[in-house]
Amino acid sequence: MLSRAGGDGRLPAPLLCWLLLLGLSGAAGAPSELRVRVRLPDGQVTEESLQADSGADSVTLELRKSDGTLVTLAADFKQEVKIFRALILGELERGQSQFQALCFVTRLHRNEIIPSESMAKLRQKNPQTVRQAEEIRALEHLSMDVTVNFSKGAQLSSHIYNICSEAKETIYSREEDVKFWMEKEMKMNGDVADSTEMRNDGSHRDPGNERNGLDFSRQIKTEDLSESLQTSLSSRSGHLAQGSSMMPGGQILG
Repeated sequence: MLSRAGGDGRLPAPLLCWLLLLGLSGAAGAPSELRVRVRLPDGQVTEESLQADSGADSVTLELRKSDGTLVTLAADFKQEVKIFRALILGELERGQSQFQALCFVTRLHRNEIIPSESMAKLRQKNPQTVRQAEEIRALEHLSMDVTVNFSKGAQLSSHIYNICSEAKETIYSREEDVKFWMEKEMKMNGDVADSTEMRNDGSHRDPGNERNGLDFSRQIKTEDLSESLQTSLSSRSGHLAQGSSMMPGGQILG
């Protein structure tokens, strides 16, 4: 039985320590957050937020660059989806809106980011320490040749709904990644062989073809995939330059 509080209303030391530890550790599988000070490639120091949800198997990294741009990177390990969002401040004196939002949805490769369980265990002894990336990666240019329907994209990854809500008309992806997700959807449902046959005879249409977040039919041949994107994907192109200046990935290990 737990001891009662003393006459002065204070809790016994063992009980107080136990409550403090419980509050710091949190429930198993609950999202955790770590804030660290990081030095950007331009020399500026900013605060980076690292959030890990081992239950949902996802991580989110966010920082604000020296020019005011808010950068968010979310990794959905279950869906193998990576979401990069940039909120770019506009120039009000030039008649621009307060900010411009851009979202880029690409495939998440294995070992690209440390697992959510490992991220949730990260701790730092001195919160005032300024950390630098252990590895400076080369700049990577990605060409985005399709746009994603926001209302359906949430089915591809639940994080799209929250992260890309300000960029409903400017959510971009790559056709090669779309093909990967499409093939994965087919394999998960065991429809690889049947989908081609149903498409050829045209006698049956699976009502589940809108379950994937890209809103194109599962009854298609992989090589014909680009023709099926017109329902929810258009040919508007975007461009993403990805590298150390975007998100210093080595800092998540510090």
